Amino acid sequence: MSNSIFGSSAPKFVYDLGGVNEATVLLDYCIITRDDPDVRKIVHESELSADRDFITRGDFWEFEVMVNLYKYEDPRNKFEEIYQYKNLNVALWKHRDGSAFLDSSGDEVLFYIDEITPRNLTRLDYKDVLFIRFLSLKEVDFSNSVTVVPNIDEIIMSNDN
Repeated sequence: MSNSIFGSSAPKFVYDLGGVNEATVLLDYCIITRDDPDVRKIVHESELSADRDFITRGDFWEFEVMVNLYKYEDPRNKFEEIYQYKNLNVALWKHRDGSAFLDSSGDEVLFYIDEITPRNLTRLDYKDVLFIRFLSLKEVDFSNSVTVVPNIDEIIMSNDN
């Protein structure tokens, strides 16, 4: 993956972040298929003047990935590792070397795993893939989510011991 202000590695999610049942699931062989805001607005329209007013209720987030199960050494094991979290709330990292999706207070936003759907690629070999859809429970504030990833030119090597 290329460098980004949000990180450069593959996604991950964490169940029960900071709790006794905390579990991290790495999504190494995945393609991000949706990374879009779900903007909630209330529209007030005047019936007399046709003027409109908008009240923004928040920038929620939808995040979807396609996990290439066939690239894992044990695809069935990876499927079972992921599938157990269907319909549960997790903290989500777009890039695991960056920060989780955060709210305006700087706290991790929980995402509901709305869908986990196994499928096959429609090619002659019918390789196994898994589609996962995450829906944020709170609005996302990206001003707290920026990670500075240095370019190779900015890294200084030193022989000082």
